[in-house]
Amino acid sequence: MALTRWILALCGYARLEVCGVHPERVLNACAAAGIACTASEPVDAYTLRITVRARCAETAAELARRCQCEVKTLYRRGLPQLLRRAARYRGACAGLLVAVLAVLTSSLFIWRIDVTGNETLTTGQILRCLDECGVRPGTYWPALSNDLVRNDMILCLPELRWLTVNVHGSRAEVIVREKDPLPDITPDDTPVSIYASATGVILSMDVYAGEARVVPGAAVEPGDVLVSGAVTDLGGGVRPVCARADIRARTRQVLTGQIALTETKKQPAHGARTRWALRAGKKRINFYQNSGISDAECDKIIYEYPFAIRGVFTLPFSLVRERVQPYRRRTRRYRRTRRAHRSSRRCCSSCARRSARMARSFPMRRQRRLPATC
Repeated sequence: MALTRWILALCGYARLEVCGVHPERVLNACAAAGIACTASEPVDAYTLRITVRARCAETAAELARRCQCEVKTLYRRGLPQLLRRAARYRGACAGLLVAVLAVLTSSLFIWRIDVTGNETLTTGQILRCLDECGVRPGTYWPALSNDLVRNDMILCLPELRWLTVNVHGSRAEVIVREKDPLPDITPDDTPVSIYASATGVILSMDVYAGEARVVPGAAVEPGDVLVSGAVTDLGGGVRPVCARADIRARTRQVLTGQIALTETKKQPAHGARTRWALRAGKKRINFYQNSGISDAECDKIIYEYPFAIRGVFTLPFSLVRERVQPYRRRTRRYRRTRRAHRSSRRCCSSCARRSARMARSFPMRRQRRLPATC
């Protein structure tokens, strides 16, 4: 039954209403002539409704008249009828067809590139290298090779460890992973002593190599030797080693802040205006004139509306709206006590956060200095 409906929808069909003394004779006549009648529905004792193909509607009507019945066409449906109606609006249909073709063709090109996963490398550096490797807005993405792009990018940026390009419609998502920085490891055969980098009190010391020069509870200053790389052996000689130790100390820092007693705020002024522009690829078409710098102080807020459906397709066009809002400055003076109380609260909260981060441990600086006796 479903297949019959699809065939009728593609070939077109007509719904006929037959009225007469013996409307069932029309079904027999159509069957004898090889005309398929479907969805026959009796309305009353003298009325019958049938569905036939659109090309057989005239023949079925002629057979009904021979059977002394009247025929009335209720409606016509199907693809031929739809195309016949669409022919009246050729311009609109042509525009719709061009829009569909543009969307389908645009989905084969990259119009937007998003970079994620970068920490030390900037997005601009990665986009420039991608441009050199052939991945840029307007690239035909079915011709891209992920392996070739990855190899070229790693050669161009040695800081990268891994890279992949995922294409979603017309948007390319570039996921990168950067190399972990190598730790500063001192070779074991290099004589090194450990020196204090800040003023503090030693809490604990675990010396693995070298000779300790201070004990827990001692106060040290910057530059004091904590663990010496010159070790005295049993024979009385001095042997240079690479000092290694785990040292924890309590330090203190003094933070000084300055806060002005006046504050300047912006207040909107008259003369705000809105400007429109169209961005097509890398080109921009302004729908306004006199785009120079204004003499008055003003803020510019830019809104961009791309011609795209997120996750489906993206076109290389976007509508840009710029709102220029002039403003004037207003200086407000605070009371000294109120300002001082607010600044003290900020300094206390800042010190509390910083001390909480440093309360875990304070690393002592290791310098590559040869022992004095070596």
